[in-house]
Amino acid sequence: MSNQKEWRPRISVAIDEEKYYELQQAIPWGMRDKIFRQFADELIRISTQYGPIALSLLATRGFDILLKEDKDGPGTTRV
Repeated sequence: MSNQKEWRPRISVAIDEEKYYELQQAIPWGMRDKIFRQFADELIRISTQYGPIALSLLATRGFDILLKEDKDGPGTTRV
């Protein structure tokens, strides 16, 4: 077994200072990793399910990220 730490991929996203402090206030320190991992999972799911058009809508704020599939049938239900 190696003494080297296992490599863990990281993502770095540039945001303005105001957004940084807003995130600091909005998301408790111990929850940040969990929340951003869940966010990444949702981005992958949305991209896989709906394709590039969904990512374009997200990038232009034309799509509400807080949507989930309706378990009773096709379509979406607002969370």
